[in-house]
Amino acid sequence: MSFNTSAGQLHLNGPQLTTIINETQHAIGRMRQLDSQVMSLSGDIARFSQSTSGQILQRRLGVWSQEFADITRKLEELNTRAMNVRNVLIATGQGASDAAGGNTG
Repeated sequence: MSFNTSAGQLHLNGPQLTTIINETQHAIGRMRQLDSQVMSLSGDIARFSQSTSGQILQRRLGVWSQEFADITRKLEELNTRAMNVRNVLIATGQGASDAAGGNTG
């Protein structure tokens, strides 16, 4: 998937991007806490895996693990992209103020 959209095209500014970055990091942290709670049940699920319902739970736990990894990876990618766009905004803003102040390097 390609993501070649600028902050201006998204109508975002630096503080908004910072909020997105912080909230995404917070969400990832909450998801990891939830994942720990789910994984703490895996021992109980393994004990009951001889039953039909235990086997169903075991499969669902596998699905959870795969989807959790995928979602957290995508959130981390989103955060990296948001940080990159914010850094470009900062660099562009700094470049504009340097040029306005006569500082060429």
